[in-house]
Amino acid sequence: TKLVSKASGLIRFLWRTAKDRTVEQRRLLANALVMPHLQYYDIVYHKHISTTQAYKLNSTQYRLMRFISGIPSRDRISASDLLRNSKLLPLNLSRERKYIVLIWKIANGVATVPQYVNDRVLRQAHDYDTRFRSVSSDIQISSGRNTLNHAFSEVFCKLPARVLNAPSEGIFKTRLTTFYNQQLI
Repeated sequence: TKLVSKASGLIRFLWRTAKDRTVEQRRLLANALVMPHLQYYDIVYHKHISTTQAYKLNSTQYRLMRFISGIPSRDRISASDLLRNSKLLPLNLSRERKYIVLIWKIANGVATVPQYVNDRVLRQAHDYDTRFRSVSSDIQISSGRNTLNHAFSEVFCKLPARVLNAPSEGIFKTRLTTFYNQQLI
């Protein structure tokens, strides 16, 4: 929880020093100073996090979204409005997005994957009954320690064709983020 405490201290510092900045400037400051701490904590400890720690992590992210939006804690606002105003994804969706981008890279041959990873991920193709079957090799997710989570492959295969058929990684990321934001609203 030292990382969450450090992130909370940085948010208090930003409120004191940068509250008069524009929304875009506050978003840049938050992404540069606070989000790396929250994302690191979420990615490294997400499987071992307690309910109390998850609550602290989420409340810290909501304080950050309030800072970006310029809404003090005394003013009431719904979580969906905060997400829309701050243009931040919740940490669990941010983590999911990273895994889905990795699966897209592997499926489209964009990622340079070491042979042992390639063998584990693509060894036995699962037959997903989705429109993603047109790709030359479907994604297989085994149950090893260093493999991708099966749930992420299911989410990946359920994405709309417009998102999956993106011609480049940048366009895929943009469409995926837009898809997530539409789901949150």
